[in-house]
Amino acid sequence: MDEVKHQLAKMGRSSSFIQLFEYETRDQLVVTFLAILELMKRNEIQVIQESNFTDIELRLV
Repeated sequence: MDEVKHQLAKMGRSSSFIQLFEYETRDQLVVTFLAILELMKRNEIQVIQESNFTDIELRLV
C-alpha cells in the first residue's frame, strides 16, 4: 500500500491504474488492485472510472 501511495505522490498525486507500475505477472496486478481497494476503504485515495471498461483514475486524498 505504501508503494502505491509513493508512486501516486511521485506522479503528481494522480495516475491511471495501468500507469502505476509495470506488471510482470498477474499476481503483481492482483496484489496492487487489492492494495488499492484497502486504500479506498481507508479513504486514503479516491478512485474514478468514467464508464465500464475505461481507465481507472487514482488520486491521493
